[in-house]
Amino acid sequence: MENLNEGEELAFHSNIYINKKRKCLPLIDFSFIEFDESTDRSVFRIHEYLNTSIYLFKTGRSYHGYALKKLTPNAWKSYLGFLLLQNRPGNSFEIVDSRWIGHSLEQNFSALRLSNNSKFYLQYPHFSGVF
Repeated sequence: MENLNEGEELAFHSNIYINKKRKCLPLIDFSFIEFDESTDRSVFRIHEYLNTSIYLFKTGRSYHGYALKKLTPNAWKSYLGFLLLQNRPGNSFEIVDSRWIGHSLEQNFSALRLSNNSKFYLQYPHFSGVF
């Protein structure tokens, strides 16, 4: 990361290729700053949906989630829809950043930053735990 130019950021990309076939790693850009009963339930639902561990990284303003499961492109789109539905009516805040989901669908991939090389972000993402 020391080779990044000023203002450049490095991001983890969801698309991987195995034998020339595209697979997608499920990433999550959470919107909440701290865990509580409501956020725990939502992360647990996502964990159950994926049937795999979610690795959580605190970013300063929220959390990022990474799962090491290979999804087909269609399953990845369904997963993003499932994430969007975690933002339930009546919640005072979003669980998952809905704009991030929109960008992911529009670009046909998800990305989460790994660096902190611009003035926009508060800190490097750092490992917080596994759900």
